[in-house]
Amino acid sequence: MISVVMCRVVQLNQEINEVMVIAVKLMGLLKSKNPPRGTIELRDGATIEEVLQGLQVETTPAFVISVNGQIERNRARTLVEGDQLTVIPPVGGG
Repeated sequence: MISVVMCRVVQLNQEINEVMVIAVKLMGLLKSKNPPRGTIELRDGATIEEVLQGLQVETTPAFVISVNGQIERNRARTLVEGDQLTVIPPVGGG
């Protein structure tokens, strides 16, 4: 079982004072960047790309990103309160 470490990251836009909370689960080599308590606070209307930048997670198209268990290719997708963002890096082996 993968434990989810959660943290609070608040990104407030000066014009937008509303915040939302989402769950974040970074897998594999990214686990060390999981926020404490597995959740972050973001400005309302934040995108997947903004979350990744805020957590300093550099990804390539080979990374699998899902929102609420559904694969999401559009990193400009707007997240909403209660979403679960999961990032899975490529796995090598042989």
